Amino acid sequence: MTKNDKTVRDGEPSRPATADDDAPLPRPQNAGEPRTRASGPTDPAHTAGSTTRTGTDGPPAVSPEDDGPVLTASRKAAATVGVGIALLVVSLDGTIVGTAMPRILADLHGLSYYAWVVTAYLVTSTILMPIAGKLGDLFGRKPLVLIGLFGFLGTSWLVGASTSTVQLILLRGVQGLFGGILTAVTFAVVADIHPVRQRVKIHGIFSAIIGLSVVAAPPLGGYITDNWGWRWIFYVNVPIGALAVALTLMFLPYVATRRGWRDIDFAGCVALTVALVPILVALSISNDHAWTSPLMLGLVAVSAVGLPVFLFVERSVANPIVPLRLFLDPVFSIAMVIAGLSAVGLYGLAVFIPLLYQGVLGETATGSGTLLTPLLLGMLVSAPLSGQLIARVRHYRYVGTVGLAAMIAGLLMLTTVTVTSPDWHVALDLVILGIGMGLVWPLSTAVVQASMTKDVVGVATAQVNFWRNLGGTVAVVVLGSIMANRLTAEIASRMTALRAPADLVGRITGGAQQDLSTLFDPAAVARLRESLPEAERAMFDMVEHSMRAGLADVLHQVFLVAAVILAIPLVASLFLKETPIPPASGRRASAGGS
Repeated sequence: MTKNDKTVRDGEPSRPATADDDAPLPRPQNAGEPRTRASGPTDPAHTAGSTTRTGTDGPPAVSPEDDGPVLTASRKAAATVGVGIALLVVSLDGTIVGTAMPRILADLHGLSYYAWVVTAYLVTSTILMPIAGKLGDLFGRKPLVLIGLFGFLGTSWLVGASTSTVQLILLRGVQGLFGGILTAVTFAVVADIHPVRQRVKIHGIFSAIIGLSVVAAPPLGGYITDNWGWRWIFYVNVPIGALAVALTLMFLPYVATRRGWRDIDFAGCVALTVALVPILVALSISNDHAWTSPLMLGLVAVSAVGLPVFLFVERSVANPIVPLRLFLDPVFSIAMVIAGLSAVGLYGLAVFIPLLYQGVLGETATGSGTLLTPLLLGMLVSAPLSGQLIARVRHYRYVGTVGLAAMIAGLLMLTTVTVTSPDWHVALDLVILGIGMGLVWPLSTAVVQASMTKDVVGVATAQVNFWRNLGGTVAVVVLGSIMANRLTAEIASRMTALRAPADLVGRITGGAQQDLSTLFDPAAVARLRESLPEAERAMFDMVEHSMRAGLADVLHQVFLVAAVILAIPLVASLFLKETPIPPASGRRASAGGS
């Protein structure tokens, strides 16, 4: 820090809601275009309508009306790397746990609580996303990043030290609060310190980080669990996250405002929680409870009552957590459709593609994780490229259109995979699918940050992540329900046509025709075959092949439904109105030392 660094307050007072709040948000001319300004204390922008103070307690801060603090390129890079590491840690933690979950719950003697460990984190992180986005707009992003990091790393250590399932569930819920904060504010931080043209490129890199975490988490989680123990899945967050803390403290600028606790929409926070928590819980436990059960009906009823209450509250307060006028802007609304439904590709299919490898092609769990590499490579190449294209191409909405078309093509190609398909067939399909995911993923965030005014960029960006999270959750439930409902009938039909002995079928399925878990373990299949008399092995081979073929047919239906769903954002992308992205200014100004 140098003595010339300063914090600027915007001085904008809170105001009561007016009828104008229902109008679409205005989009600034050349949103995000850098403006030349002096860095000294006599800068007119810093003397009119603002309070300036000079100190040595942190990096420079600016008013929300500015494009961002005047920082050296190296300082911007260091701050961006810091929040990028935070995003990586949170994204990995959200998906890596699934691999180790059987080992964790077996160790803690809580297998019956499997769904609740996942649900606790999902619910709390999703709820905090819109709230944290608004708080970042009110109080600045840096405090939220630090609160999220310290809280997430602290709870990571506590989760790793859990001694009971109840303790694990509660701590995962608390950890989700801080994870939701980080997920909401990391993308908005980019808008604070970079002009639009540069930030869309960074969004491409951040999107690749998310893709990396989703695809790499299963094999990484398996390796850590097998070699270090499941507790290190959580402990490892601490040293990696400590680097993010250091970079954030030293290099991330603080954007301060004259906002206070009175500006927080507490009623909206409560109403949002009541509206969303029950339905998120219902979606998470739907595999274990029928939708007609009293528990599920009760949860849906509470959300049905909570939603209109939330909408009423948000229309009545001066500083709503979710400004409803955002959704009157067609650019924002279309971006949310693309964000929410394109999540079917990444979060939804990450669950089902391993089933294709293990259940249909007979690969091991480790092998199936390795074979997801083509999907990862496709995303790692195309996501940064997407950011570059969005920054350079005039009609950049077509980047998303091409990406969604590639995702649909990849899904349709997966519907042709059979029991005898070679690995390269699936690998080619996944490369195309990964390229499509990488192209479309940065689009919504880039469009929102380019088109929204600075005072709502945080809450608008948080909405992108919120709808992605919600879309991915719904996708898993919907596609999983299709698979569960079709699989039993498909296997039963095939076994009847084959005239397979019931006792042989029962030995493979454990007595339940929808339980094909034995097929996912090649060693278990081999042991079962060896245990049979020689005369029965030919029939066993026929039954095994028929079951794998039946699973393939059901997965084909899942992939086809996913492709149909993706057609909706594809059409929507054609109507997306691009906000012109201003050219980079090439300006370099000093912001003092670190």
